[in-house]
Amino acid sequence: NGEHPPSSHSGRGRSNKKRYLILTYVVEFDKVHYPLRLKNEENPEPERLIKTIVLLREKLTAAQEAQQDSQPSFAKLKADLLRFQQENKKLKRVLEHRRE
Repeated sequence: NGEHPPSSHSGRGRSNKKRYLILTYVVEFDKVHYPLRLKNEENPEPERLIKTIVLLREKLTAAQEAQQDSQPSFAKLKADLLRFQQENKKLKRVLEHRRE
């Protein structure tokens, strides 16, 4: 009938005590997951785990905000370009008046 008994390599009979933090990196056309193995603790304290999660989320938010601040938006770049073009026109007029 094509069914196979579970092999000893399947891991079903043993307990899995490994824990991972999955770090996900997302860019325009790609998404990559990085599993980071965590230290195994038999009975982790829930309060400590919650504090760790809150700290990691705060650090992630701060990193995302820093990245947004360091990469100007398209609208801001476009506004800067327009401002520089207008300033350039004014300076050209000033130069023309001084030459006269």
